[in-house]
Amino acid sequence: MYQVQALRVLGLYNQATKTLTQIQETIQDQPDSQLKSTALQYLGDVLRRVGKFKESQAILQQSLAIAENLRDQTLIADNLLSLGNTARLKGDTAEAIDFYQRVVLESPLPDSKIQGQLNQLSIVIAQQEWSQARELLPAIENTLTKLSPSKTAINARINLAKTLLKPTTSQLTSPKELATYLADAIKLARNLGDKRAEAEAIGNLGTLYEYNQRLDEAQDLTEKALLIAQEIQAPDLAYQWQWQLGRILNLKQDKKNAMFRRNRYANAAYAQSVQTLKSIRSDLVAISSDLQFEFRESVEPVYRELVGLLLEPNASQENLKQARDVIESLQLAELDNFFRDACLDAKPVNIDEIDPNAAIFYTIILPDRLEVIVTLPGQPLRQITTNLPQTEIEQQLASVKINITSPWRVLRKDN
Repeated sequence: MYQVQALRVLGLYNQATKTLTQIQETIQDQPDSQLKSTALQYLGDVLRRVGKFKESQAILQQSLAIAENLRDQTLIADNLLSLGNTARLKGDTAEAIDFYQRVVLESPLPDSKIQGQLNQLSIVIAQQEWSQARELLPAIENTLTKLSPSKTAINARINLAKTLLKPTTSQLTSPKELATYLADAIKLARNLGDKRAEAEAIGNLGTLYEYNQRLDEAQDLTEKALLIAQEIQAPDLAYQWQWQLGRILNLKQDKKNAMFRRNRYANAAYAQSVQTLKSIRSDLVAISSDLQFEFRESVEPVYRELVGLLLEPNASQENLKQARDVIESLQLAELDNFFRDACLDAKPVNIDEIDPNAAIFYTIILPDRLEVIVTLPGQPLRQITTNLPQTEIEQQLASVKINITSPWRVLRKDN
């Protein structure tokens, strides 16, 4: 079990699955126990991480049955939350909500209740079911008051603020209320000496100010959060605040400063964020949680926004080279995210070294254009820009894909 915990922390889920499967075979015929239920829950969680949702659900149901037989309220709540998470990632949101509601109704533990409530809120907001969201908020606030000062209490306030910190949720709460959640989280974190939680709460408060166009305050808060994250060596937080700082500086229409940050930091905010991501590329699978982490929302935009800044009209050779490297880094990050395992060990080799006569095309779709960087033997890099909205480009690509993979459809039209 300790081995499995270590493998999970490292993000080596395939290895963890093998070890847990061996444990399952060993304990299958043993009497029900807390250890047996916990081992099965671990296996269910790991199977979910690698996308085996059906197997995850079956194992978690077995673990839940043991927990219910033992009448262990903590284990029951943990398994119900895990089953809800599996159902949600499987795409069955109705079933996920049922599991989360059971946690809220059946568990006497405020720590479990708040997780079930927050997960429900996240789903109904994603589905834009605003009346249900309004009904959940008072109950969530009531549970928050019952939480003892703890890491759970801090994270609950941060997660609530993050869930509500979206342009579409302005009808549910006010900026002042969001600021109060985060201010309470900061106060609790400082009282408990939890620097990581403090950095996360301050950074999200900076996000709130960014959304409300109070950019000076947003920059100040973001820099404070970044400083704490760097002090405690938390790169998974640092890259987010470096990215946020780049966005803020860019919004202040100071693109040179967004790229080359003066004074306290010598390197670019965006470039720093990408560099930090590269340093933890293989760890992102381990760092991320099933529900709070979305590659397309939390990682991919950092790369694309930096490329967008670098590839302005008539970009310099230096910027073209940097953009090319960023595109390659994004492709590696996408591979890690696709395989959901931190064991990929890429050893980059320049294509020029393999074939000096090769012509190489680097493409990236940005919100307002398609950018192509072309490398030809013995020639400087070339930039080709096609100014079309992302949606139109993707529609054309989808049409081309259909025509290539199903040529009979084209023949029918011709006939």
